[in-house]
Amino acid sequence: MRFLDRIIVIAIAIYVGSLVFGKWQGEQAEAPRRPPPQELPQPRQVPPAQIPPAQERVAPAPRQAGDVEIERQERELDDLGRGRVNIIETNDRRRGQVSSGTAWSAGNDVWASARHVVEGCGRLMFEGSTWRPVTTLNSHPDADVAAIKAGFAREFIPISARAPEPGERAFGVGYPQRQAGVIHLRLRGSERVKLSGRIGSDKPFRAYVWHVERYPRIKGDPERVGGLSGGPIIDRSAQAIGVAIFEAPRRHALGSVSLSDLRRTVGPTQERAGRARLEPRDFDAAGRQLLERGIVMQVFCR
Repeated sequence: MRFLDRIIVIAIAIYVGSLVFGKWQGEQAEAPRRPPPQELPQPRQVPPAQIPPAQERVAPAPRQAGDVEIERQERELDDLGRGRVNIIETNDRRRGQVSSGTAWSAGNDVWASARHVVEGCGRLMFEGSTWRPVTTLNSHPDADVAAIKAGFAREFIPISARAPEPGERAFGVGYPQRQAGVIHLRLRGSERVKLSGRIGSDKPFRAYVWHVERYPRIKGDPERVGGLSGGPIIDRSAQAIGVAIFEAPRRHALGSVSLSDLRRTVGPTQERAGRARLEPRDFDAAGRQLLERGIVMQVFCR
């Protein structure tokens, strides 16, 4: 075959091929496109030691008639953040790490603490007890407070039905730096805060901000009270009005969840009649009594 004939044959073949390919493209454009196949998620293998225990959860405590008034009183507190939302970072828990905090008896084997103390624990141990699965009765969806079971009961700290007033004195009880201690407080106002990190909040929540009038008498740095988290904030009627959740050493301040969030999560408790009003000079003795009787206890998480 001559060279010119070969060129003509090749040109015809290219032309016929382009017609066939164009027709195929047109059919593909008119046909509905099938979505690409999606890969199924693969189950994540969790070592047996890290499998979280089943957690018992109940609905938040029903609102009481006094809760509306408590929330109104809280809204009247000075907004120290001037509308801003302060972020509280909650650190990730490393495998095998043991952290500590505080919990206190709210009656009937119900113990209150901070969410960042008890949430995410594989095992929990009350001081002098043994490691056990965490049984959560209720956990606030945003605020840093939770109610758990300990497997044993103690005398309880009643939860107040009255919000604290600006300048009101109170005291916190717990285990700062893993040492028993009592901290003297005076209410400054409130801030809107939000949790981030390991324990998060979808919405900001109100926290009381207390000026520290006297730090615990402990070894080391008395102005750092890590480990007090989860401990009760107690008013002069010896009733709980909050749960300690953060410290601000440069401001000599301590933060706690509000009474309304505490009542929503743990529930109101029955008031005991004949309670004497405490003076600030009585705070240390009252706090030590709660610690010695195991009403406020140190808890460990791993």
